[in-house]
Amino acid sequence: MDLILKNRTAIVTGGGKGFGKAICTVLVQEGANVIMNYRSNRQDALSYIKKLNDNYSGHIIGFCGDMTISENRERIFETALKEYGSIDILINNAASWTTALVADMPKEEFEHVLDVNLTVPFLMSQKLIQYLIKSGKRGSIMNVVSKAAITGSERNHAHYAASKAGLVGFTKSLAKETASAGITVNAIAPGYMKTEMLNKSFKNRDDEDQQVKKIPVGRIADPIELANVVAFMVSEKASYFTGTVFNGTGGMIMF
Repeated sequence: MDLILKNRTAIVTGGGKGFGKAICTVLVQEGANVIMNYRSNRQDALSYIKKLNDNYSGHIIGFCGDMTISENRERIFETALKEYGSIDILINNAASWTTALVADMPKEEFEHVLDVNLTVPFLMSQKLIQYLIKSGKRGSIMNVVSKAAITGSERNHAHYAASKAGLVGFTKSLAKETASAGITVNAIAPGYMKTEMLNKSFKNRDDEDQQVKKIPVGRIADPIELANVVAFMVSEKASYFTGTVFNGTGGMIMF
């Protein structure tokens, strides 16, 4: 299926690794222009950008910066407009995922996780909506949430679950605000994916095996599988979908 993403421009936060990297890959494969935001491992990011540009029809550039800093948010939008002339898609993927019991958690840690996981998506979405409405353009926002937003955290990440649950509520509310302007807003709730973040969460191989037993399909997802859903959802092929939270948990939750 041709998703007709050629010449459409997407900003992807947290695009340098894991799920964000997979999303960038699929978008470039589908012909989109991509601004890949990342914060570290500059050489790895630049090497991957070159690989994508050498092999696929789309185009990608990198933007190194912390999106909690207002100047960086301004600059990434300016960069997208200067490089590609328009912005059509925003994928709020960057996240902070620290580990602590509520009883032991400093207030600053809680605030930081909410800042990265909820405040930044709000502010980035606000900027895109203002631009799209002023330009009279249609567009799409995809927020990456988590199964923890639905089920709560099982592993000392109550602050993370709270931030992602807030992002679900924001997604649905914003979708109602922007539907008449032709701007769709959706979310995807991944379960376990083969990423560095997941590998760090497993204590050992036995722990991983125990977690896999909870997944009805019997395996951990490849990030590309879920990235394909994201690419479809930000395309014109999915223009009727808005306010939807897609379940990417392999059956761990069903609703």
